Amino acid sequence: MRRALCSLLCLAGCGGGPAPSAFLVYDLDPASGRYRLQPAVIDTLTDPERGDGELARLRGGGTVRVSLATPSTEAEWRRALTMHGDQEPSIRFDVNPRGTAIPWDLDSAMMLTLYHHLERAAYGFAAAGVAPESVRKLSVYYFADVRVPFLFLPLITDNAAYMVTLDAFLIPPRVALDDVPLYANRGVVAHEYSHAVFNRLAYGDQRVPPYLLVEWPEEAVNELRSLDEGLADFFAALFTGDPRFLAASIPGELSDKRDLAVERHYDVELALEVGGDGTAEYDPYPLGTVVASALWALGGSVARDELAAAVLRALPHTPASASFRLTWFVDALVDELDPSVRAVACQLFQARLDAVAGELTCAAP
Repeated sequence: MRRALCSLLCLAGCGGGPAPSAFLVYDLDPASGRYRLQPAVIDTLTDPERGDGELARLRGGGTVRVSLATPSTEAEWRRALTMHGDQEPSIRFDVNPRGTAIPWDLDSAMMLTLYHHLERAAYGFAAAGVAPESVRKLSVYYFADVRVPFLFLPLITDNAAYMVTLDAFLIPPRVALDDVPLYANRGVVAHEYSHAVFNRLAYGDQRVPPYLLVEWPEEAVNELRSLDEGLADFFAALFTGDPRFLAASIPGELSDKRDLAVERHYDVELALEVGGDGTAEYDPYPLGTVVASALWALGGSVARDELAAAVLRALPHTPASASFRLTWFVDALVDELDPSVRAVACQLFQARLDAVAGELTCAAP
């Protein structure tokens, strides 16, 4: 990132010009598999200087305040997180003779990059059957603090998240200047956009997930949350072509644990965690990675674009209720696949979901 920043500053100052036909963004180079500054078209960005477009509206700064009260009703959950003091951003750039917008500074480059990655994620889901109109235009709060009253330090930094009750993306302040910040990682942005899609399809566009309003068995809540995370990782890997999409931003043990190319199992030990940990303590990623890696492996037998469409068709047929089971989704997915590959898919999931394989109703040889 430091070298990229130097390059960006050297390119800046090219003078004014007509409306840009492309934007210099930090994107994945398919030839090298690395991120670099490169020109890219952003079709839906109608006001580049303010980061406003058909798919998203960027907002600068602001503070997300976290209530100290324990919410129980839908109205209280909606008030648990509130945004204050956000402003219209100023994205500064010059247009070079080739028609490419060259950002003046790192934040301008990152905001353009964010919008570009969101647009590419929206296009990916549109190709799989979920139109951007059904997700709707979303706010993106760039460098917004998350604070609890009387706590003077921000709760999170250097991250990216979809906040369901705000129905918005949150980009906390940057502290470390990493090679590829999480919010510049195309896979991470697709992962977060997937959460918005999951909200529309699985929760019926509710701002508050139903298990926060009515007490559910821990197993149902934990499996549903893991499914959400697993599908988000699958779509992130699908849209980047990289089962280790996190490694560009978080090399080492954490990205190894989320590597979709590694075979993983829902075994008895993991089942004890799923059924025994409360919602606040439960880590949804281990089981989520089982789901994501199984889907990635299934992509070796089913065209991944067809698999993505089947996943999205299956979600509305998987009720988010207190009796939810992960196997409901798997059975619905198998039904959505072409009959010629259903047995292969069922067999794969029976092998990967060891602890609950007996609950699957699909048939495998």
